Amino acid sequence: MILRKLCFHTLRTSLLSVVLILLLTAFTNEREGTRFVDGNWGVAAKIARDVDKPIFVFVGATYCNFSQRMEYVFGNREVGTFFNQHFTCKKLNTENPLHNFRASNWGVSSVPTFLFLDKHRNVIHKVSGYRNAQQMVDEANVALRKMEDERRRYGN
Repeated sequence: MILRKLCFHTLRTSLLSVVLILLLTAFTNEREGTRFVDGNWGVAAKIARDVDKPIFVFVGATYCNFSQRMEYVFGNREVGTFFNQHFTCKKLNTENPLHNFRASNWGVSSVPTFLFLDKHRNVIHKVSGYRNAQQMVDEANVALRKMEDERRRYGN
């Protein structure tokens, strides 16, 4: 009986440790780096409308070395802070046929490609190829300026 209680206590302690580590990891990852919306495109578009932010779309593929390197760039704290503040972010993997179809409708022909969409889902700025952290923030600023110019010009 004592052995059984000891095993149960050890198992419970181990499980609690694993859960705690997973929660801390999830919490740390959420606070650092760019937060990408999970779920389908409709979820991302609804969130963008609700929070009144433009949409940033990272189009990549797991087989692409440069797409994999961009994961580190988006994990950067400064990049994450900037993108999380100014955009609703969505990731598309072109190995998924639905994602590939959506990306091709936006004129994406290579990965990685970065799309900046206004609240009406129109492509305002598109960039392809690897970018380091500072270059990504610079591209995002270009997109934000273009969106502001359109708002002034058309009043929407």
